[in-house]
Amino acid sequence: MTGPLLILGPQRPAPDLPRALAAHGVTGPIAVITGGWRHDEDELDALRRDLPGHKLVHLPIYQWFDEVHAEEPVLAAAYNERQRRIRQYKAAYRAQLGAALDALSATQALMDRDAALFQPELDFIVQSLRAIDERTVQRVNQIRDELPAAAQPWEYPAARDRHGRIKDALQSCSALLIAGGHVGVLRNRMYFLGLDVLLGNFLARGGLLCAWSAGAMTLADRVVLFYDDPPDGRGEAEVLDSGLRITPGLVYLPHAAQRLRLSDHRRMARLAHRLSPERGVTLENGAWIEFVDGAWRSLGKVGAAGLLQPDGTLHHPAPGEALDLPAPRLSAEARVVTP
Repeated sequence: MTGPLLILGPQRPAPDLPRALAAHGVTGPIAVITGGWRHDEDELDALRRDLPGHKLVHLPIYQWFDEVHAEEPVLAAAYNERQRRIRQYKAAYRAQLGAALDALSATQALMDRDAALFQPELDFIVQSLRAIDERTVQRVNQIRDELPAAAQPWEYPAARDRHGRIKDALQSCSALLIAGGHVGVLRNRMYFLGLDVLLGNFLARGGLLCAWSAGAMTLADRVVLFYDDPPDGRGEAEVLDSGLRITPGLVYLPHAAQRLRLSDHRRMARLAHRLSPERGVTLENGAWIEFVDGAWRSLGKVGAAGLLQPDGTLHHPAPGEALDLPAPRLSAEARVVTP
């Protein structure tokens, strides 16, 4: 039976993690991943205050990633070369994205003159944006395939050792928490150590998985970065990479009230159409949606979670409301980890 999957909003200023775990009767050891905190990875005082009486089993994947690179120079060289090539490719992606967004803005302005005439052109450009976003995931994965020395890191003893430690810890814990932080760092280290497979196995055997903020973002099929008004650069969403593919059909948008112009429905509709057929899910402090007994439902504070609609508005589910969202994916498909 699939274990509970809990998606929460940011845990500050008012953490609801204790209430969420208590609702599911979590009493055994709890594994914790805080790799997105990077250099503050081992500072668990806040979690210990929020969860008094619980045994926390820390999985220091940021530290372990660095240790593996120090111990396996061949693997480290291949991995670093791969990341260099991915960063170089992203310049082409952003150029394509910028050109398409310029065309979109120009066509939207023409819509005020004759909507019937220009609507097909607007639809075409939106489809082009989707294709550009989808292609970046394909190209990044293609670049990974071109460097097989880094494709199966657990074939190296140091990586195999850390992967085994994670696997052993999850077998002894009743719940796993994935905190927020830097989403790119968190995603890359989790994937490097085979957690995409281990998370599916953990849920499949009935373990409770709870993630919030960037931790939630990593569970999607795609990780999308978003900030409408950045301090520098263009404020447009862009695809970072594929995620761990645990929750298909969803893209998580934590801190949306701070990072998106939610009242600009035309701009939000543009984002909704870019994400389609996936659904954008906004997550504020107090958001709590969960997949339990074969169904999604919302249990959090009213207005804290939102489902992005095609017209750019948000549907805020009521507490207890059932959500028509895809079930979690427990199989990693072609991704096989055999340490």
